[in-house]
Amino acid sequence: MNLSLIKIQIIRRLLNVRNLYMILGVAVIIGFGILGLFLYQYFYQTITQSERVILLKHEVAPDAINMQVVSRVVAFMDSKSSMANIEWDKIKNPFIVNTTTTPAILSHTVE
Repeated sequence: MNLSLIKIQIIRRLLNVRNLYMILGVAVIIGFGILGLFLYQYFYQTITQSERVILLKHEVAPDAINMQVVSRVVAFMDSKSSMANIEWDKIKNPFIVNTTTTPAILSHTVE
């Protein structure tokens, strides 16, 4: 019973007009702080980052790419790496032994 009276007295003191103004003032200050933080993060920083992007866009690639030259280079690289142009008859096979010629070592030792 004693504890419930103490709790009621604490609630009455908090609900006093002077204390309500203080609580309301602290809540308004916290609200403005949260609002300022929100505006800084989601509006101000976004605007400054977009300004940086615009400035950097002019520095990165001021020249346009000549697509005809790029397509010629890509076509040349494709033709160089393709296997369709290889003439397999002209390439010697290193694994087939030629029987018509004898090595110099064998010609002197065979008698």
